[in-house]
Formats: sequence, structure tokens, C-alpha cells
Amino acid sequence: MANMACTVKEYRWKVGIDKITFEWLSDDAAGTVSAVTTNKYTGELIRFITDPGDVAPTDNYDIVITDSDGYDVLHGAGLNRDTANTEQVLAALLGCCFDTVLTLAISAAGNAKTGKIFLYIRKFPLA
Repeated sequence: MANMACTVKEYRWKVGIDKITFEWLSDDAAGTVSAVTTNKYTGELIRFITDPGDVAPTDNYDIVITDSDGYDVLHGAGLNRDTANTEQVLAALLGCCFDTVLTLAISAAGNAKTGKIFLYIRKFPLA
């Protein structure tokens, strides 16, 4: 059995776009991973990328990223991710977030599997 791990890297700029990277290792037969951002985010999600690792996750594994109200900011775009290919989703299919930490939950990835997730957030302009 693996020990679940997730490294969260948060890149915040004063203007423009923030980037969050999750590098993960799944745990147990359920293939679960969880993590929470340190910072709060406000903005429009403009790009979501999943990249299977060297030990590829089980096909059709699921990713959900929720805000502090418990809603999936990916609007279901993280479900049924591919085992072998890097996949991306652009802004038209993604949501937004407001003054919230983001919580990652991965399921059905398989035991001791790896991957990376990249999330880009365009900050709302100040009024």
C-alpha cells in the first residue's frame, strides 16, 4: 500500500493569472488523494490540465476541486480522466471561485499511481 501524498505549488502574481500545481501519489485500492491550497483564490478558471505520471492512474479516474461552499469549480470536467494522455479543459467548460481555498479530491486512480494537475485562474479585475 502506498502512502497518499500531494505537493501543492501555488504561483501568485500581483496581476494577471495564478497557477496551482498538484503533484500527487494515490493511496490504497480506492486510489484516493486529497489536498487543500494554502491561499484563497478569486477569479475565473481558464485552464485545467491533467498529466498522468510515470505510474499512470487507472483509466477514467476522477478529479473534483471544490470551493469552501463545497461546489465543484471544474463543473464535472475532472471526471473520467485518461490513463495515458495529457488532457486539458479550457475556460468555456470551467467555473469561477471567490475568496476561497480550493480542495482537491481524486478517486478511482488505483494504488500507488501518480500524476500532475495544473489549474490556471484569471484574477477578476479590481473595481
